[in-house]
Formats: sequence, C-alpha cells, structure tokens
Amino acid sequence: MIRNRATRLGLVDQVFYPENRRLRSRSPVLQLGKAKFFALTVVLAAAVGTALLFVYADLKYITLNYQISQAFTEQKQLYDLNRKLRIELTNLKSLGRLEKLAAEKYNMSAPEPEQVIYLR
Repeated sequence: MIRNRATRLGLVDQVFYPENRRLRSRSPVLQLGKAKFFALTVVLAAAVGTALLFVYADLKYITLNYQISQAFTEQKQLYDLNRKLRIELTNLKSLGRLEKLAAEKYNMSAPEPEQVIYLR
C-alpha cells in the first residue's frame, strides 16, 4: 500500500508541478526543433529564390526576343527605304532628265564646239 501511495504522490507531483513533467507542445516549430525549422525555412527560401530567378531569366529572354524581332523589322524597313532612295537618286542624276530640266527651266542648250575648253 505504501508503494501505491508513493506512486500516487509521484503522480500528484507531476500534475501540480509542471517543471517535473514533460510538456508536449502543439506548435510545429517546437515539435520540429528550431534548427530543423530554420533549415527547412532556408531550403524553402532557396527554392523560391531559384524559381524567381528562372522566371526572371525567362521574362528577360522573351523581352530580348521581342526587341530582336522589332530590330529586324526596322532593319527591313530601312533596307527598303535605302533601295527606294537609291532609285530616286539614280533618276535625279540621269543625263536625260538634267538636259531636259536645263533646257526648259534655265533656257540652256548644248555648247558649241568652240565654247568647249579641255583641261589637262
């Protein structure tokens, strides 16, 4: 009976004195342990950071491809404009057009043979 009484006293001590009994925490931080929780947090942060890095790289890739496409379109337009301007320059420099313009607008005519001076 005394033995039974000692057990009862031990149980009473555990009930009334919380430092004598083990408390189970319902918090996941305390159940995992602070070191494990910190490691898990670091791993998750690294995973999120890596995912954000991949998203940023993909976004940068799409943006640069769009800029390259715009540059190629602009280059094609500039080549077409250059071709048209070269054709216009050739037409403006043609001898037939210049002779006609000189005769009509400036009342000029071809020089006589004695008016021609040859340079050496």
